[in-house]
Amino acid sequence: MAGDDDELLTIGEVAKLDGITAKALRYYDAHNILKPAAVDPATGYRLPATGYRYYTPDQMLDVDVMRICIAAGVPLDSLEKFRFEDGSLDWRALLAAAQSQVDERIQQLRRLQTSITDYSGELVRKAFSPEDGLVRADLLPTW
Repeated sequence: MAGDDDELLTIGEVAKLDGITAKALRYYDAHNILKPAAVDPATGYRLPATGYRYYTPDQMLDVDVMRICIAAGVPLDSLEKFRFEDGSLDWRALLAAAQSQVDERIQQLRRLQTSITDYSGELVRKAFSPEDGLVRADLLPTW
């Protein structure tokens, strides 16, 4: 790794720069989700507490994509179906899955918003003209 040290980021630097935990990066490494560009051989790769991991600046994009996908609701255990034959992840397909999750959630929230608006309108209408003085909702749920 001599000469490349200036271009590599430690796991702590990646964590600090990208707002992700070192524990998450170790998990991604252990589960072949995101492998470090280099591991210090002097510390031994199979010792998770001491194996120094190094990442390239280009891998920061991969970390960002992982965070986006997780925030969008793509389960980490589903990543196997997004692998190419060489074991690398198909980031485009993964982002498409994340987009689909977000689109679905937006539709759910829009339906919820419509229900809230409908019920609020009905409550206001009944509050202004209750026959027996009681405010009730007689709308059927829209979900």
